[in-house]
Amino acid sequence: MRRMYRVTWVRAFRHVPLRMLMNTSGDPNVSDVKFSFTERMSSTSSSPSSMATPEIEESGVVPFLSSLSSDLDTLQKRWMRCFRVCITSTPRVVIEAKSMDSDVWTPVVTVKTTQLPRGLIKTVEDVLSLPTETENRHVTFIDLRDRPEDIAVAQQILAKRFPGLRLQIDHSKGTDLQGTVTHTVSVSLRDHGFVDGSSSEEEKSVKETFFGEAIGASFASTARRALREAFEAAGIPPPPRHFGRDQGESEMEIYLETIRNATNETIEIMTSLVGDDHVQVIVQSSNGRRLGLLMGRRDDALSIVLACVEKAAECTNRIATEEARKRIADHPVVLALPPKGIRPKEILHRLLFHTFGLTNERIRVLTSQGDGGTFVTTVDAELHWSVTVNTERPVFSTLSRAVGVSKKAAEELACVKAIQRCFPRVFEDQLSFHADVRDIINSAKATDKDSICPHISKGLLAQLRWAAQCHKKEVLIEAVQLLPNSENESLGIRTTRALWATQLFLVDQQGTRDFICLALDPKKSASEQKAIAAAIWKIFREECSEGVRYAIDRGLIDKEGNATSCEGISTSEPLPKNDYELAAESDPFIQNLQIAPSQLISVPHRQSLLSVFRRGVQLYIDLLNERSGGGGVYGTSIGQLLEFTDRNLMDGSFKAQVLVQFSGDGVNITKETLGEAFHPSSAIIALFSAFKGLFEEEGIIAKAAREDKQVESIYRDTCQRAEEIPPLPLEISTSNPLETVAQCIMLKYGLGVELRISGGGKVVQVQFFGQSPAQLGSDHLVTSSQFFLGHGRGNSVLKAVVSCCKNVFYAHVCSKSEALGGARLSALNSGTVQVLFQGKSILASRVEDVMKEILENKAVSSAASIHVKVSIHSVAEGTMYQAHLCVVDGARVVELERTSLVADLLLSLRQLTENIIREMGGPTVDIDAIQRQCTGPLRYGTLQQLLEVFYGFPLLVETSLKDHRWHCRLSVHLFEEFYYALAYSVNLKKKEAVENAAKKALEHCFGAASRVAGSQETSTAKKSTPTVEKIGCAEEDFGFVYKKPDNRCAFWN
Repeated sequence: MRRMYRVTWVRAFRHVPLRMLMNTSGDPNVSDVKFSFTERMSSTSSSPSSMATPEIEESGVVPFLSSLSSDLDTLQKRWMRCFRVCITSTPRVVIEAKSMDSDVWTPVVTVKTTQLPRGLIKTVEDVLSLPTETENRHVTFIDLRDRPEDIAVAQQILAKRFPGLRLQIDHSKGTDLQGTVTHTVSVSLRDHGFVDGSSSEEEKSVKETFFGEAIGASFASTARRALREAFEAAGIPPPPRHFGRDQGESEMEIYLETIRNATNETIEIMTSLVGDDHVQVIVQSSNGRRLGLLMGRRDDALSIVLACVEKAAECTNRIATEEARKRIADHPVVLALPPKGIRPKEILHRLLFHTFGLTNERIRVLTSQGDGGTFVTTVDAELHWSVTVNTERPVFSTLSRAVGVSKKAAEELACVKAIQRCFPRVFEDQLSFHADVRDIINSAKATDKDSICPHISKGLLAQLRWAAQCHKKEVLIEAVQLLPNSENESLGIRTTRALWATQLFLVDQQGTRDFICLALDPKKSASEQKAIAAAIWKIFREECSEGVRYAIDRGLIDKEGNATSCEGISTSEPLPKNDYELAAESDPFIQNLQIAPSQLISVPHRQSLLSVFRRGVQLYIDLLNERSGGGGVYGTSIGQLLEFTDRNLMDGSFKAQVLVQFSGDGVNITKETLGEAFHPSSAIIALFSAFKGLFEEEGIIAKAAREDKQVESIYRDTCQRAEEIPPLPLEISTSNPLETVAQCIMLKYGLGVELRISGGGKVVQVQFFGQSPAQLGSDHLVTSSQFFLGHGRGNSVLKAVVSCCKNVFYAHVCSKSEALGGARLSALNSGTVQVLFQGKSILASRVEDVMKEILENKAVSSAASIHVKVSIHSVAEGTMYQAHLCVVDGARVVELERTSLVADLLLSLRQLTENIIREMGGPTVDIDAIQRQCTGPLRYGTLQQLLEVFYGFPLLVETSLKDHRWHCRLSVHLFEEFYYALAYSVNLKKKEAVENAAKKALEHCFGAASRVAGSQETSTAKKSTPTVEKIGCAEEDFGFVYKKPDNRCAFWN
């Protein structure tokens, strides 16, 4: 008869008497147990009481069992399983094992008793490490199933800290009302039933407080949450996740170990950016000896690093490297995947560690919320393998990018795409067939494209705007209320009740509007929703299929895509009129245009801003003449006002001067310059700026007004007269553009407009010239009686005239020097502005590094200072900027660095930063990574963070409500009273105005989107109608430096 005795190791094993381990039906020979189990146990037994003798402690049984229990404990820690030894009546024992959360014991191996206890660990590990494939190859087994390993780790921690207590887990399984299977897990601490004696005070206290309970769909995750709650309730640090998961050798580490064994030195991997798209990898020893160098595309950085390390290993020890390659090839990766509930992020982390040795801290999965409520996820890998802290700016390689309507969908797809890109063989062989992976790739909730259609919960308008932006267009909605019993000729309908009519247009980058649809409904919101739904079906039904289904289900459109009708209308197809048709019908001057080379657009003459300034200057000169008769600074000479304009033949720019000519008794004639201004393309703008500059803060008259009461009286009178002149419009009228421009030119300059027509056939050119009045008076002289204002082109005279009107209006009336609240800013077209770098920005850090190096080299004294300045140049292409880095040491000024001429001030500062980094040998600034870190739900916040990180500039937001519309200007403070305008926007809503301005600033200053240069319209006119919110000049780029205007006198530009 065969008898079996089980020796099961638990923590309280030492407290159990030996007699409890033996079957009462047999009486083994204790002396045999002491040495070996080779002899067969006797079938005849003595009384059980004979085993409980004190000689057991001295016979060697306890040391044997202690060694056996220690080996069982080691196996449990290593394999996360419970092990026990089953003693039979034969000379063999059976080793059994079970998982931590199971009660089923499974035989592992049968061994001879002579192998105990010394051969126990090796025998069990040899069995558990056997290959699972049919081939005679070892595999790298990565278990990605959701194992309850947290329970095992918690049991170990609690058993070690509280040996008198055990972890009690109560688990129940049920189904909720929706039919979902749920698990309920509660955890607590209990006493061991066989432990004698009282527990310690700490054990009693933790026993009372240690409790946690959770409900969920997965047992492992539910138990994990219950354990976390119990540990927090008892005040015990929670057990670590992924216990011992990343404790192994990666392929990268195998090659590095080969190099270390060959060189007996510490090996370092150094990565750096070369430009924006390439990376350089250097493998070197601790003494600086270079072992390998490789350069390639930044997107393939991980493969480049592994190839460089492998090449360095081959150069140091070719034979050992071949053995390493064979070892890696003989141990392919095998993934143990769960049937459902796959975790792509965990798989990516494990594979990156196995191949490249990247720990979780070096893998960054960033998710930010984009437009329309969508989420953008980027998976980056930090190229850093040293155990020390990376003090330099880290280098990241982007593995994948995905966008989704939810954060989870975007992150899952990004991780799957990263696995597919970095580990194509593993993906095709072991992941591509998995049901969860197929669902993630084929899901409509995420894509690896640049953008994704927002979820229908964000609204139809969000989907339409997204689709339009993909085609580089903007959505324009115009809603107007129609009165009952009225006929609307513009829409071609007759109404019997009050209705809202909504027209929807798509506007391209050139400003051309395409009429899409018209919708009518008694409610304004319903009318807009119908128009949006009809536009989606008509143009973007493939991109926004979910929105089409939603609109049809809600009755917004029919199955043909037409907006549903409503009661109270008798409709006909609306015929919206474009800008040219409106201008031809309404503008009195366009109606009377003649096909002649030249014709005058006559408007009533009235006092202009330029005449007000000219009068103020003349009064100032008259005051000087009165004082000169009494022995002033100019003696007895008489001053006379002169206006002078000159064109630079090199770059085509204009220079205007306001002079005073002093003549005495006919002996000597002297000229003094009162003011001057420059403009790259217009003489009249330069002349206007020269006169206006005399009354600005730094002008001669404005300065004299602070100290002289008579000059102050002239100054105040001029300010008052300028304020009495009606303000210029902010936008050009579509119905009478030529009349509007002629009146504005007269109001600002006091000039009449002469229209000249040239060309013919397919291209007609129209030019506007400003004509001075015939009699200018005898108190001043003018060198030129006419000024070029602008030109326009089109395939007809009408289109050419309208185009010219718009160009002249935007250049002279509504220029980009627009200020808020009616006042206009004066842009600086020349000079130098110092930049005050603040905070811990990239620019400030690099400049400080330069100063430290100069002081260390003792090139300058300790009292020297370093400055960043930007020079402003006016050239034919416009205003250009050039950044300078200078060191001032007493009277000595040394220029260390300068940039090339660029059209944006912030871009010149960025070039200066890059030049400094290149000269100092520092790491390249990763602009894309910084932008992803700063990206937030609001563009204003993103812009604010980017300005602080790059330059340390605070963002200045100025808003003003005028004519029921919000005007917003964004600027940064450069130094003292100097500011740099970033963007300008106008909208019916304040928040939208701020966000639109921030969007323009991001595109212009940080390259978020490329700006397409505007071109003259030469194609045939498309159908369009006037907009409720005309965009006008506020949509121009706002890159210019200005000074805060004097609050005492704010003139129109």
